[in-house]
Formats: sequence, structure tokens, C-alpha cells
Amino acid sequence: MKKTEKIEKSLQEDEVEYFYSLLAEEVTGYDCGTLCSKDNGGEPFCCKVENAIPILYINEYKLVRSRTDLWSKWSPKTKEDKTFKKENEGLDTIFCECKGVQFCERNNRSISCRTFPLEPYIDKRGVIVGLV
Repeated sequence: MKKTEKIEKSLQEDEVEYFYSLLAEEVTGYDCGTLCSKDNGGEPFCCKVENAIPILYINEYKLVRSRTDLWSKWSPKTKEDKTFKKENEGLDTIFCECKGVQFCERNNRSISCRTFPLEPYIDKRGVIVGLV
């Protein structure tokens, strides 16, 4: 049950805003959520915490909470989920959930939502060097 090593410099809110601006560009010519939603009751797999739990940087969470009530901290319901949270939530990250796809605010999606199923690779300086 080791906490994820804390990076030397956590992402600041202005850096989160910068990454949001980079990720505002469409990666593909289609909405990938429409591809998988037909196999998940009309909802994209990435938009249900039963399938994927978004993890936000603490300062990212503070930023989106200052702009909207779309996001809240994820509350695990089962013993397994509580263990998962304890073992995987980092010192500068937090598991969150949104209100759901029907309430999606595209400008307030998290970095993890904007890049799913990939995730940003951030070096110890706090610089995003790519997606993995």
C-alpha cells in the first residue's frame, strides 16, 4: 500500500489551463464516445465510474470546482473500491466522478477525460512529455 511518489513540482492551475488548451484540439474526426456507447446502454465506457474512475490532479480538481459543480470526489462503495482508492490515489492526485454524460460540459472535462484511454506521462519536473 505504497502511495505514488510525489513529483517534485505539482501541476499548478495555470499549467492545467495550458494543458486544457492543448487538448482542446480534436484528436480524431469523430466522437469516440459514440463508438463504444452502443455497447454500454448508450453511455460511453469512460463516462461511468463502474468502468473507469477519472483521476485528477489536486490543482486540476480545484480549478474545475471553481468553475462548475460538474465534479466531485469519488466515494468508493465497496471494500474493494476502498482498497483500490487507498492503494492508487497519489499524493497530488484524487479520484473523482462527474455528474454523467448527460451533463457533460466539454470545456470542464478533466485531462483524463480528454485523453482516455490514454493518460499523460509527466516527468519529475511536472512536464507532460507525451501520452501512454
